Amino acid sequence: MNQFASRSTSRRTLLRSAFAVAAATPILSACTDDPAPTPTSKGDGKFPGVTINVACNPSSVQACTEAGKQWGQVTGATVNAQVIPFAERATSYASWIVSKDASYDVLYGGVDFISNFGDKLYLPLKDMLGDTSDYVPAALGQLTKGGALLAAPLFADMLLFFYNKSDWSAAALPEKIPGTWDDLYGYAPKLTVGNREPCVIPWNNNGVPFWIAFFNSTKGQLFSDDKSQLLFDNDKGLAAWQAISRGFQSKFFGLAGANAVGDQDTSLLFNQNLAASQAATTGFGSTAGSTDPAKKSVITKAEVGVSVMPGITAGTSGSVIVAEGLGINKFTRNRDAALSFVKYTTGTEFQKQMVLGKAGQVLPSSRLSVSKDPEVAAGFPLAATLAEQASAQLAWPGNAPFKWNAPFLLGLTNLSKGTWTPEQAHEETIKAVKKLMIAQLGS
Repeated sequence: MNQFASRSTSRRTLLRSAFAVAAATPILSACTDDPAPTPTSKGDGKFPGVTINVACNPSSVQACTEAGKQWGQVTGATVNAQVIPFAERATSYASWIVSKDASYDVLYGGVDFISNFGDKLYLPLKDMLGDTSDYVPAALGQLTKGGALLAAPLFADMLLFFYNKSDWSAAALPEKIPGTWDDLYGYAPKLTVGNREPCVIPWNNNGVPFWIAFFNSTKGQLFSDDKSQLLFDNDKGLAAWQAISRGFQSKFFGLAGANAVGDQDTSLLFNQNLAASQAATTGFGSTAGSTDPAKKSVITKAEVGVSVMPGITAGTSGSVIVAEGLGINKFTRNRDAALSFVKYTTGTEFQKQMVLGKAGQVLPSSRLSVSKDPEVAAGFPLAATLAEQASAQLAWPGNAPFKWNAPFLLGLTNLSKGTWTPEQAHEETIKAVKKLMIAQLGS
C-alpha cells in the first residue's frame, strides 16, 4: 500500500508524501555516473556466495524476506531485507546518489521516490524485465518517470469500501452498497448505534488520499504533469469538498474516525465494531476477523462485506492506487543477481503465494493473470472487487516539490469542525497551494 516507512510511523498512513525528498533532490543532478557491475554469475542463473541487500518498507519486508529464502535456495545467494525508516529514507537515498553507494542492491520504489530520484538512483528496467503487459497498468504508471520504468510492481492495492454485513442487516439495509456517497449518507441514522460510527476515515490527519478518491470520481486532474499548475480550482474540486461536507453534516463520518491518526487506527475501530464501515486499502481491510490480538478484531471475516468506492454522482467511482515496487540501485555491483531477485519476487509464481498468504503476509498481486487465477479468486475474495475498482480513475499524483498535503488537511479539519464551509475549504486550499507553487517556482 504503500509508502510506509516503519510500522510505528508510515505504515500508520496510507500515502504520506515524501516531503523530505524534495529538499534532497537539488544536489543530485551531477551525480549520475553509472559504474559497471561486477559479474556475479556464469550465466547459469546461480549466484553462490552473493548477498543481496534489499531496502524495504514495512509493508514489503516480510514478502521480500520469504522471496529471498526461496530464491536463495535456487540461486545459492543470500537476501538481507531491511526496513529503511520513512523519516530517514529520502536522506539515505540522496546520500547514496552522492556517494555512489552500492550497499543496497534492491530499493523500495513508490511514486514519490521514483518521481523525485528517477534514474539518478534507479536503473531503468523495462528492457531488462521483458514483457510487462501482465502487470497492472496503473501500477506501472506509478513507477515510471519520463517513459522509463524504474521499479517492478510488487503489489497493486486500492482503496475499497468495507462494511459490516451484520450491522447492515440489523439496520434492515440492502447488502448491495449504493453507488453514490449521498445515498450512503442516508443510512447514517440507522447505522449510528451507541458510540458506533457509520463510517470511519482519518480525514484530519491522513485525509488527502481519501479526498482525491472523491475527486477522482469526477475524473478531474489535481496537478499538471510537471506539478507547475493547479488543476482542481474548478467545479470538480468544489464538488469533492461539498460531498465530503455532506458526509459530516449527515454524521455518516464521525469525529472518532476523522481524528484518528491514520488508516491503521480506523481499521482498528472497524475491527472492534466501533464503525459500521470504512474506506481502506485491502491491507487494512483484510485485518478484520484476524486472530492476531494486535488487530483487536471482535468481528469475523464472514461479517465483512466489500464494494468498490461510491462516486459523487451516479455511475461513477473513484479510488487511489497504492503501488509499491522493487527497483535496482544503479550503483550495485550485483546487477545480475539483483535483477534475478526482482524478477522472482514480482513473478507470477511468488505473486500467487503472496496474495494467498503463503509468503508471510497478504498483499494484492501486481499481476493481472494472478488476480484472474481460479485458486486466487477462491482464496482471496477481494480479487474480483479490486479488478472492478481498477476500471475507475485511480490517479495519485505523488509528491510535488512543495508540501501540498498541509493545506488539504487544514481544509478537511475545518470542514469536520464545521468552522469552514466547503466553499471556504475549496478557496483556502487553492490559495494556499498556489502560494506554495509560486514560492517553489521562484526559489
